[in-house]
Amino acid sequence: MSAELKRIRTVKEIRLRREERLLYLKSLQARHCERVEQEFLAESHRSEETMVSIRQRKHERWQELFSEPFDSRKIMHVHDQDSDDAWQLLEMEASLQKLKGKLAQMQAELDQLTANHAQCVRKLEACNELAVWHGRQQSKRNALREEFLADELQGARHGR
Repeated sequence: MSAELKRIRTVKEIRLRREERLLYLKSLQARHCERVEQEFLAESHRSEETMVSIRQRKHERWQELFSEPFDSRKIMHVHDQDSDDAWQLLEMEASLQKLKGKLAQMQAELDQLTANHAQCVRKLEACNELAVWHGRQQSKRNALREEFLADELQGARHGR
């Protein structure tokens, strides 16, 4: 076996290991992406439930306030509670946006890993084709060498 063919086979083995590693990383990234997506969905669901709860509390507070005689301290207290609820909603929205950004980043990384994997597969296929071509060339050279040696031997027998 020629040194070139050995080198090609070594490159092929290295690329195969690289492809396996990329496939493993891609599967890890996909699982992590799914976990982040589940976290986002759970946070979104909690956010919706909290928003409904806050709206209900706000409605009840103001309904109670208007059912009683005017009291400026109660109005200030209800206003403060509304401000606290609004702040809580803003924090939840920020948390959702952070998770959404993380999910988008994970998806981009997964897409990049997929592209790297596809490129590695293409290189591996090209390497395989090159190894097959070199193998055929080696076989042709060996056949020509054998034919030449047979002709030489035949010529030597007939006194040429």
